[in-house]
Amino acid sequence: MSEGTNESHSVSLPRVIPVAIRLALVPVLLLLGLAGYGEVSWPVALASCGVLLVASGAVAHLWLSDLDRATALLQQLRDSGVAEPAVARLPSTAPLFTGIHHVGRAWREESEAVRERLSASETALERLPDPLLVIDADRRVVRANAAARRLLGDSVLGRDLGAALRTPAVLSAVDAGLRRQVETDTEFEMPVPVARQYVARIRPLPRPMADGGILVLSLYDVTTMKRSEQMRADFVANASHELRTPLAALIGYIETLRGPAADDTEAHGRFLQIMHEQSQRMSRLVDDLLSLSRIELNEHSPPTEPIVVGIIARKAAEVLELRARQRDMSVVVDVALDVPQVAGDEYELMQVFQNLIDNAIKYGARGTRVRIRVGRVQPDDVAANPRLRQWATFVSVEDQGDGIPREHIPRLTERFYRVDPARSRALGGTGLGLAIVKHILNRHRGALIIDSEVGRGSVFTAYFPPVKLPSAEKPAPRVDAAE
Repeated sequence: MSEGTNESHSVSLPRVIPVAIRLALVPVLLLLGLAGYGEVSWPVALASCGVLLVASGAVAHLWLSDLDRATALLQQLRDSGVAEPAVARLPSTAPLFTGIHHVGRAWREESEAVRERLSASETALERLPDPLLVIDADRRVVRANAAARRLLGDSVLGRDLGAALRTPAVLSAVDAGLRRQVETDTEFEMPVPVARQYVARIRPLPRPMADGGILVLSLYDVTTMKRSEQMRADFVANASHELRTPLAALIGYIETLRGPAADDTEAHGRFLQIMHEQSQRMSRLVDDLLSLSRIELNEHSPPTEPIVVGIIARKAAEVLELRARQRDMSVVVDVALDVPQVAGDEYELMQVFQNLIDNAIKYGARGTRVRIRVGRVQPDDVAANPRLRQWATFVSVEDQGDGIPREHIPRLTERFYRVDPARSRALGGTGLGLAIVKHILNRHRGALIIDSEVGRGSVFTAYFPPVKLPSAEKPAPRVDAAE
């Protein structure tokens, strides 16, 4: 084939001669027959035969050249889907070239339509909110949409599924799907950075894909649904347990007011005050339970909005300043100049700081100071505690109270856990404040570290990772409380 289909093709003489002979055979035999019967002289017959052979050779050359060019066009269509424009040299081959060009145009139009459909399908798969992977016969991941890459990492492509998803139940279901071509659904949990519940759906394909994929694995996040169910169960259990005491007190006082103390005016005022306090306690308890349930429901979805924690810490201190003055206490806020922003939810961070400051005011000694520090984690801090390498910003709340015995510190963030239950209830505590703090920090991929010494007070420090894009986020491990 020449460089261009419009250029002259070189046709070899051995190919031209047989075709030329076939084209001139009948006229030559006729002339020779006429010469044999004396109708035409031999010189004229022989000269005419020579002319016929030369003309047939020229026609054969053009015809074979057109066939070669047509073959070249078909090869171009096969290889690239595009054929160069070409014009037939003989009228007899013109329909062949016209047909090739029509086929090429139809092929291009169909190929473009197929590419558009494939592109639309790829875009739809890429934009799916649920992770989707295509697995080949060797259990390698040959395709993964954006949600799957965010969940399992970009390196999941081309690797064995077990290297990215270390869940025996899912791997066993995938192996069964590859061996027996069976559809399977299985539930599993991914424990880090926070626990998430998924349903894995394995669906074998009816025929292998071009890249070798024979099975589709889709993952559906059912954390919200599972947590909603658990939230309802926990709320009923916790509320029934914690509300029992104040409700019993209210019922007792009401029965007393309706019975023996019905005419005792002095008892009315005293009992109504106690009933008011108990009803407020129940209201705070219900509010905290609802707040905790909402936070747990969204704990698996980290916030992405950049937040200046120093501003929020100052606002929280201002809200509680009056309460501190009622106990002759002062609240001092010290914000460093180089504090990085964090990815956070302003309302939830306000809850964190208010809970920590409120506890410092409740349990700090009367007439002392509550100190709030906001700063950047320094290299010296990391050298002393390597875990701090995972976080960039800290907010600490320091009180000058009685301190917390060492054995209680690991359990402080448990629901309704109190070091001194009677004192906590007397101060209006619900036992849920630090549990709320823990779950909010878990959602922010942060941590709460507690340092306390009996007789010298306590320091509660919330740590936060630097702001990162959601697709590049590598969350810090979950830490509830530590010395």
